[in-house]
Amino acid sequence: MNRVAPEGEIRFVKNGSGGLIKRIKQNGKWVVISNPKPREEWLGGMQKYAHLKPNQCIICGEIKPEEEFPKLTYRSKKDPDKIYRRKECKSCRKVKSQKYINDNHERLGERRRELYEINIESIQKRRDENRDEINEKARISHHKRKNILIEMLGGKCVDCGTTEKLQFDHINPLEKSFNIKCVLSERTFKELKKCELRCANCHLEKTKNDYLSGVLYSGITKNRLDRG
Repeated sequence: MNRVAPEGEIRFVKNGSGGLIKRIKQNGKWVVISNPKPREEWLGGMQKYAHLKPNQCIICGEIKPEEEFPKLTYRSKKDPDKIYRRKECKSCRKVKSQKYINDNHERLGERRRELYEINIESIQKRRDENRDEINEKARISHHKRKNILIEMLGGKCVDCGTTEKLQFDHINPLEKSFNIKCVLSERTFKELKKCELRCANCHLEKTKNDYLSGVLYSGITKNRLDRG
């Protein structure tokens, strides 16, 4: 038995182009309450792109290869094989996204915390069920980042030339701000400029010589005095 829709009921039905139309029942008839944009209005909105040349970014105005423009997931029914791309190049879009994140940092952070509190049980369950897989991915990622930092310093020990068991050693212990962690950040790169690569044995030997010469001891004393 078909149900008779009451007055005021709202439904969404598909239109010819695959979109949805919002309708409401009034006086026994279905009335459209959200008409799609007229074709004239839609074409008028596209005029802002009329002056652009093919593969020209709307932000920087440069003409770049097609691959520099991100693909859209939209597919036309008439030509499903055609690939549609954004009008913003990848570099401009990245800057635009970063600006949005910086301008809305507090709001986005609050939203992330809310979602974490809502899904904390499912998140913890997934971590427990996939503990080994998560640890393995973290280990692989750690070594990839460490190898990048090692390559930036030459990839071998500055004393003996070995490529095994390499460590980051500060040239001048007094200039050391923190231990190098395998994090690819601007702060890490600045600290990396103060360092050299040494294997474990050469690093230990240099540290011993720095201590015996008083360089390392004076640095430790200075840090204690600075802390008060």
